[in-house]
Amino acid sequence: MARSGWVGCMLSGNNRSFGTKNRRRGRAFKRIEVLISGHVQGVGFRYTARQLSRSIDVVGTVQNLPDRRVKMVLEGESEAIERFIREVCESTHGSVTQVEKRDLPATGEFSSFEIIP
Repeated sequence: MARSGWVGCMLSGNNRSFGTKNRRRGRAFKRIEVLISGHVQGVGFRYTARQLSRSIDVVGTVQNLPDRRVKMVLEGESEAIERFIREVCESTHGSVTQVEKRDLPATGEFSSFEIIP
């Protein structure tokens, strides 16, 4: 299903909030694993994601996968995560062809956003 405003992004998975109400700094937050397909390796995608995480309240990791996709594990408020994913997709100017999302139990383990080599 395509989302308007998400140029080049095809989304699959669900966008529901977690049943578990974990909190970070007193606010409800969630964790999501995101697999991004397209021309996303060797183009600065991970560095762009890390830079965007500094202006959007999202923490987690980003890494290249052997199958040429990029994997991100994100924690934050639902709206911040959705904004982050949207802005990462838009920053690639149409290079993202698919975004798969999977809800995971929020753990609060991250304090920053890191690139995994």
